[in-house]
Amino acid sequence: MKLINFESEQNINNDRKLNKKKVAVSIGILIFIILFIIIAALYVANAQVRNYIDTNILRKNITEENATYIEMKAENNPHVYAYDKYVALLEKNTLTTYSSTGKEEAKLKVEISNPIFASSGRSLIIAEKDKKRIYSIFDGEILWEKELEGNVTRISVNKNGYVSVILSGTTYKSVIVIFDKEGKELFRTYLSNTIAVDCSISNDNQFMSFAEINTSGTLIQSTIKVVSIEKAKQKPDEAIIYTYNANENSIIVNIKYQEKNILAVLYNDHIDTIKNEKVDTIARLDDKDKNITFGDIELNNHVYRVIEKSSGFFNSDSTVEILNSANGKSNICLLKGVAKSVFSNEGVIAINMGTEIHFIGTNGWLIKKYSSRQEVKDIVITNNIAGIVYRDRIELINL
Repeated sequence: MKLINFESEQNINNDRKLNKKKVAVSIGILIFIILFIIIAALYVANAQVRNYIDTNILRKNITEENATYIEMKAENNPHVYAYDKYVALLEKNTLTTYSSTGKEEAKLKVEISNPIFASSGRSLIIAEKDKKRIYSIFDGEILWEKELEGNVTRISVNKNGYVSVILSGTTYKSVIVIFDKEGKELFRTYLSNTIAVDCSISNDNQFMSFAEINTSGTLIQSTIKVVSIEKAKQKPDEAIIYTYNANENSIIVNIKYQEKNILAVLYNDHIDTIKNEKVDTIARLDDKDKNITFGDIELNNHVYRVIEKSSGFFNSDSTVEILNSANGKSNICLLKGVAKSVFSNEGVIAINMGTEIHFIGTNGWLIKKYSSRQEVKDIVITNNIAGIVYRDRIELINL
């Protein structure tokens, strides 16, 4: 007589059920991965799909009604700036910083009423325009302050807190002063016959570059000079290690050290990059076949230009072309309408279309879109936060 082991048969059936569940789960995961890859590919390749996902799934649209805001008074002559994760409001010699939720993070007394700002990471520099006072702020605290001999016309700071200041109103046409993070003066560069337009310090603290113009001739001559910071501290007369004279019809607007010690140079008609004494023109701003309305270099490792093109009777569209400073590769963002103004900082570009503002990354993709019922006065941005400036308030957007 054959004995039947019911317990064994039950185990076999349970194993079969478990195996079926495992197969079903595995198939489900595989289908999910395939769908995710397809959707991701469409998101990257198809602008219409990307716009639909941004609007209806990722909910990247923000309206004036649902944005956090902070109030300000126009009669206080307010000045607004964004750095790190904060929006800073300067009113009546008081600098107040706010988070994206509108929370007050810090409040400092500064003797400045007409400021110029510069920032990198958690470092913020504020100086009185065409006067002598300057402050270095780090993590919401005043790190150092100085009363300089001369009038401040331009400032910059690198990610390590090294500061450059261009002074006028001395016996020289321009004086460039370099400070370390603690406010110790490292050296000065004196210009007797030229005017310093801009100055920038590399992120590894090795180089300081400045742009100068010579107006003594019939044409303005623009020049870039690269200074070794170490040599400048020891032997100032031997500190300039490279000089580049631009074409006489090209006028330097500003310069900025980006990643990998690439110096981006903005002219009135084109954008250059300089690295290891090699100069490349990365973008033209005077292309006769294209209506180029904006261009700038105020990004970490990219430059951009905005091209306006007619799309029908009384209609035009805008193309934002974003170029990698290291290899020249481009990303494109297409927008319906005409860009009224453009702002850029770190890895974000804000395109003001009038009552809509598109915040895009250097990959050309939308980060956020802000809709307003009225024209925007100004925009301040970092990688983390944006401030939409109106006459009486600042709308805060977490990027």
